[in-house]
Amino acid sequence: RSPSRGLGDVYKRQELNQPSHAIDKFKEAIKLQPDSENAKGFLLQAYEKSLNYSGLYSTAVDILESSPNNKQAMLGLIKAGVSLDRRSEVDKTLKKLLKKNPNDETLYVMLAINAKLHDDRQSTIEILEPRKSTTNEMGLMTLGDAYSELKQYDEAVIVFELWRKMAPKSIMPMLRLIGVKALTKDYTAAFNLSEKSVNDFPITFSIVPPQI
Repeated sequence: RSPSRGLGDVYKRQELNQPSHAIDKFKEAIKLQPDSENAKGFLLQAYEKSLNYSGLYSTAVDILESSPNNKQAMLGLIKAGVSLDRRSEVDKTLKKLLKKNPNDETLYVMLAINAKLHDDRQSTIEILEPRKSTTNEMGLMTLGDAYSELKQYDEAVIVFELWRKMAPKSIMPMLRLIGVKALTKDYTAAFNLSEKSVNDFPITFSIVPPQI
């Protein structure tokens, strides 16, 4: 049978904690079908699962060369770059993609996330603050968290309020706001927001992280 037809079985092995075996099989599939995006995507996941950051990095770069909008590859590149201390190389790759797609808000968010994961919260703010009215939910969460971690709580509240307006059905920005109010010892506001969250969201809600 073709390599692509066997990918499902190999992926099951990967999920059964045999990522090394899965990596070998995905590499074989890519040799036979070099343009197989499915195989490359599964290989990326297998490298991440096995904590093979060199493989994760090189596979992410390979995927982005042919699929520059692949968010999974961008996140893999950033994660590997943090472990391998390759911030500048990751920035260079993301900026190269941004040059081709200057209006892609996702790429700005990725650059900001990369800065934040390297403990450069000020750069995160410099990237996202001018774009807070156009960025996505992940961008607002990243920007608000950067402000909060720098103890710039007033700015964090402004950003989290924007996020709440953008995603009124999500409890995530409400939880961030409650956290900031507690950090600033505004316990009355924290309590009121907690009460509002209980009323606005059913007790069986699921917390879904924002999408890139």
